[in-house]
This record gives sequence, C-alpha cells and structure tokens, in this order.
Amino acid sequence: VAHSVVIAAIPIIITVNCGLIKTSIYSIYLMIFNLLVILSTSVYSSFGSGFGSITAAGDVERTNKVFEIFQYSFFTLTTWMYMCASILMIPFIGIYTKKFTDDNYVNVFLMVLMTLFGCFYSFRIPYNLTVSVNGLFNDTYLQPILTAVITIVLSLIITPYNFVYALIGPIIFYATNTFYQYFKITKLKKTLKLCHFWNHFAVSVFCVGGAILYAV
Repeated sequence: VAHSVVIAAIPIIITVNCGLIKTSIYSIYLMIFNLLVILSTSVYSSFGSGFGSITAAGDVERTNKVFEIFQYSFFTLTTWMYMCASILMIPFIGIYTKKFTDDNYVNVFLMVLMTLFGCFYSFRIPYNLTVSVNGLFNDTYLQPILTAVITIVLSLIITPYNFVYALIGPIIFYATNTFYQYFKITKLKKTLKLCHFWNHFAVSVFCVGGAILYAV
C-alpha cells in the first residue's frame, strides 16, 4: 500500500502545487517509466512463484544460486533499460511534444530524476520478493509506512519551488526501501547470501551515471 500511495501521490502533489500543465508534462515522462515498469514486472512475476517453491524446499545452496542469478539479471536489465532511457528520453519527448505550445515539455532535470526514480524502483524488487517468499512482513512493514509519510510530506513542501522536485521524495523512498530491505534480510535470513549486492549496485551507478552525463 505504501508503495502505491507514494507513486499515486506524485501527480496529485504536482497538480496542487503547480497546476495541471506541469502535471501533463510529468505524465509524458511517466508514460516511458510505466512501459519500463511493465517489462520489469513481467520478469518479476514470471520468476516469483518458482523462487518461492525453491525457497520452500529448503535447499539453501540452490536458493542462493538461483537468487544470485535473479539479482544479477535484474540489476543488468534495470541498468540497460535506464541507460537507454536516459539517452533516448529527451529526443523522444522533443518529437512527441513538438506541436505542444502550452509549455516547454523538454526538461533535462526531470529526465535525470525520472531515471533515478526508475532505477531505485527496480533495484528494490529482488529484496521485496525475498521478503514475500520468506514471510518477513512483520519485520519489515514499518519502514515503508514511515518513509512514505515522511517523503510525501517532503515532496509537498519542496514542489512549489519546482514541479520536478515532486520526484525527490519517491526517489528517497525507494532508495531507503532498497537499502533497508537489503540490510534487514542479511540479519533475518542469514543463510541467503547477498554479498554481490554492492558490486551490482556500483556497476549500475557507474553505467547509468555515465549515460546520464552523455545525455545531458
């Protein structure tokens, strides 16, 4: 619920603070984000039930091997998608909105924040999946609730200065959720090896960061 509320709050916050025109600008970038999320969700959905069965079987070595493959594959997919998105987003927006005269729809800062938003939205999925299949809800539910409230309030406060700032709260929410669940799982599920997380994350930061710098 917290994840859904954070995403749903973004256009509401922009509309309240900056008006419908700014919301329409955001909606164009959101269209690209949603297409990439559909791809991520398809991969996640196809893997989730199988990983749950492997975890339930209690084969620790096999569980670790399968999870590492999934973690690596998901970080690779996310990195590749948002590298491409960061480079192609602005040219696409320019073509798609060239006949729109009510405002300037080409916003590099919005592209950067949308890319970061998409990355962290996807980075947390392997750990959300682990929480789900291991039934760790009671140990992890409080963080997303508290972080959602804090980040929504933060976005409400800073968005009047620039509508793009509405994404800062959600980025913080998903980044916090990613790292929190990683550290929490390492304590609650000690048999699950997550030792390559930092390597995957560092490579993603380097590659996506490089693509953003190239795009701008």
